[in-house]
Amino acid sequence: MNQITEKCISGGAPVSGGSEGCQLLFDEVIAREFKDFRYGIVLRMTVDAYLLQHQERYIRSFSSHAAHLTGLCWAFEYDGSRRIGKLIRNWLGRNPEKKKVKNLFASTN
Repeated sequence: MNQITEKCISGGAPVSGGSEGCQLLFDEVIAREFKDFRYGIVLRMTVDAYLLQHQERYIRSFSSHAAHLTGLCWAFEYDGSRRIGKLIRNWLGRNPEKKKVKNLFASTN
């Protein structure tokens, strides 16, 4: 059995090719999900989770971080309810915060 010894630097997933392999795997998964409308909420969850795990590359503001985090909550807790989704978008739209999130989760040691 082949054991994968490389890991994605950001998400920590064991994947051949490290971070590049992780991006390729993500691209393959979302390409599959885009082809079938029934994956709508799953696609949203896949993108939100991946972007939060790879924040240094994709998360550029506090509002972006909040959008993806609340997106996951919306999917898990409210089953993608259109009404709740609209409330979340309205709430996020009120906060035009554009500060960079550089090292948001970095250790403070």
